[in-house]
Amino acid sequence: MFRQRTPLSSLDRLEKEANNDFKLLSDLGPEYFGAEHLVELREAARQRLQLFEKRIRLAMLLAGTGAGWLLLALLSGIFQFRWISLAAYALTGLSISFFWASLCCKNALRQSG
Repeated sequence: MFRQRTPLSSLDRLEKEANNDFKLLSDLGPEYFGAEHLVELREAARQRLQLFEKRIRLAMLLAGTGAGWLLLALLSGIFQFRWISLAAYALTGLSISFFWASLCCKNALRQSG
């Protein structure tokens, strides 16, 4: 069901860690980096943060719409609007599914890089 990662060889793992500038900056400190490279890292961090904020906003929007569809389904069920209620339940399921998918994708992207 879930895709399992193949274990990295020692060389692949070392190469991946060496290419991670943020980890190197954390380990070594800023004195080993040039000013231009630090500005590039700052811009990359800012872009990653903006992307993260957009994804969180999307996930919260999906969760909110799921709650709204559920409320509509319950109210239409109380007032005996069967077809509206069924459609709203279906849309609730879709919204919640997309919400969970967006969280899983966000976590997968965070772990990959």
